[in-house]
Amino acid sequence: MTTEDARRKVLYLAGWQRSGSTILSNILGQLPGFFSGGELYYFWPHAAKDKVLCGCGAPFRECALWREVMQRAFGETAPDPDRMKRLGVEGLRTRNMPSLAFDRPRRPILDPHAEYAETIDKLFSGIADTTGCDVIVDSSKWPPYGLLLSDRPDLDVYVLHLVRDPRAVAHSWQRRNPRPDRGGRPFMSRTPGSSSARWLAWNAAAEAYWARDPRRYVRVRYEDFVARPVETVQRILDMLGKSSLHVDLTPDREVFLDVCHTVDGNPVRLRRGLVPLKKDDEWETAMDLRTKVAVTSMTLPLLLRYGYPLRPGQTEEAQVRRDREATG
Repeated sequence: MTTEDARRKVLYLAGWQRSGSTILSNILGQLPGFFSGGELYYFWPHAAKDKVLCGCGAPFRECALWREVMQRAFGETAPDPDRMKRLGVEGLRTRNMPSLAFDRPRRPILDPHAEYAETIDKLFSGIADTTGCDVIVDSSKWPPYGLLLSDRPDLDVYVLHLVRDPRAVAHSWQRRNPRPDRGGRPFMSRTPGSSSARWLAWNAAAEAYWARDPRRYVRVRYEDFVARPVETVQRILDMLGKSSLHVDLTPDREVFLDVCHTVDGNPVRLRRGLVPLKKDDEWETAMDLRTKVAVTSMTLPLLLRYGYPLRPGQTEEAQVRRDREATG
């Protein structure tokens, strides 16, 4: 039986994509005792490709850190990455999300794929042994994969549920920015309807899976993180039982990002030096009214639950009123 102290502590980032998880996980990965592996669900697809870059800028298969991780985890008998990718895709499909959320004791998805789960255990052990970290940050956000991690006896999983205004997320998905970590090919885009449906499903799944245990779950809005990064990081550390750790911010609200070794994520993971923390509210003026109304209507239940306004500017108006009341 694995003892509590021997389990590998994991901070898993849940929520929908384009919600700011890359920069937050990179900041957390720079704290003493933390290591951010990026979106580790995609480790095996990348392990088989030469052109995908590690966060350090080296081709993933040539990165010295990940080569040592593989050696420590698997020795000379590394798993076939194509097989691991296939097992992960087949076993962790989004169509299984309802049964996982509402029939969890049966765990219908995990039993047939013990090989994949045991390989994940070895990978996380290799990461911890190589980096010497106390906390592995995994920003994969894929709900069934996160549930698999939570059910592994060797992993002590805590969940950071990161949410962002669904209209900002939908607008981000319409950008087709180039990806230097993928040979320059652009980001895949999604329609506002597709993004909104997944925003609703993935955030609802995160709450269904983990919110029932507040000792291991904290929900953070991206907008609050960029407005109050130090306080937000402290909330996360409190959940993990960690003492206060310093996050440096310049007077211009910039944070210094050092070299990281993330597997996947937004191309910002390749940036070095000072990076500004900003809300990125371009959607408020760039998104047409019909799309705003459609996204707002589709996501209304959770949009209101998470405290987002029905129209742009309401949040700022409310904050001004609170500030006036606080000062008398």
